[in-house]
Amino acid sequence: MLDIVIVGAGPVGASLALGLLQHTDLTVALVEAHSPPDNKPPPSFDNRAVALNAASLQLLQSLGLALAGASIKHIQVTDAGHMGEVQLHSDEYQLRALGKVVELTELGHVLHGALREADTHCERFTRVHPASVKHCRVEQQSVEVVLGNDEILHTKLVVHAQGSAHIDDVFGVPAEVTDYQQTAIIANVDMSQPHAGWAYERFTENGPLALLPMCEQHGTNRMSLVWTVSTQQANTLLNDSDAVFMQKLQRALGFRQGIVRHVGKRDAYPLSLKQLQSVIAHRQIAMGNAAQTLHPIAGQGLNLGLRDVAALISVLSNQHDCGAHRVLAHYRDARMTDRQRVIGLTDGLVRMFSNNALPLTVGRNLGLLGMELLPFLKKRFAYQAMGLNGAMLSGGKRA
Repeated sequence: MLDIVIVGAGPVGASLALGLLQHTDLTVALVEAHSPPDNKPPPSFDNRAVALNAASLQLLQSLGLALAGASIKHIQVTDAGHMGEVQLHSDEYQLRALGKVVELTELGHVLHGALREADTHCERFTRVHPASVKHCRVEQQSVEVVLGNDEILHTKLVVHAQGSAHIDDVFGVPAEVTDYQQTAIIANVDMSQPHAGWAYERFTENGPLALLPMCEQHGTNRMSLVWTVSTQQANTLLNDSDAVFMQKLQRALGFRQGIVRHVGKRDAYPLSLKQLQSVIAHRQIAMGNAAQTLHPIAGQGLNLGLRDVAALISVLSNQHDCGAHRVLAHYRDARMTDRQRVIGLTDGLVRMFSNNALPLTVGRNLGLLGMELLPFLKKRFAYQAMGLNGAMLSGGKRA
């Protein structure tokens, strides 16, 4: 019987598999929806870029993973048309960077390269692909994971990391869903000025707009855009010509990085908050997007999922029965405060900065100004953004 079956080989599932092999003696199976070619990541690692904060980078470094990306040395948060502004600088916290922007394709290459290595050299690891989970038959001391081809895996614990779209049918715990009626427009843009490690979060009348520095190997002027607008506005922006889109973007962004010179392929993602009422069930855990899918405001989703990974690896160290209720309850309690804080933060920011009512406009700008002027508030905000209140890994065993 296996100790753990992980469902889903995206960033969270793949990181968890590697971490368990390196830091525990548990036997692990990873169920993957696709069989990726040797030199290509699976479809879950698309062309988007993600901002990994300091805690996430520490976790990935503890797994021996080196990622190419652009360092975030400065962050500016502003409210368009108003005085509120906060700036964070890495040297204020004696750090080389506040985080790093990594393309998901790069993250996929690194993670799945390490998985192939582990599959070759570690007898405790099994990759099952291409495969999907039909359902889980839960028993007192084990779980039968029934795959789409009716093959059955017997395990002490199932970890669901397959994303929110596939969790409802197999986990059995109800989810709360809030439709923000917003859509994120994702694209890469080329600016007239080098990014110099700056990242921007700008709250506009249509929704938050994030501009992130991208890896210098493609030029120092290339940045990743995440622009949140209403669903109706998104349809218009997707159908605009490049010239018209860039004009609208320039008005929303201002001239912090000069002129928008080029925009790449535009994609759209509907936005909602989806959270499970409980992240544990009998001999099952949900983590990452399977447990909570967040609005991209403040870029907390994947970082929260990677802190889930770090916490579970720590909890499962030296556990004989990794699916026992006391073990799962320990994980749930360890993640409760951080999870609730981040969900509350992102949901609150969406509601506060998507409303132009005068009291909210005045309040949020006073908050931004106060944060900039009061060092202890600014430091608290910075450490939350960097994820340094979450779980860390140190030491551990090698496969």
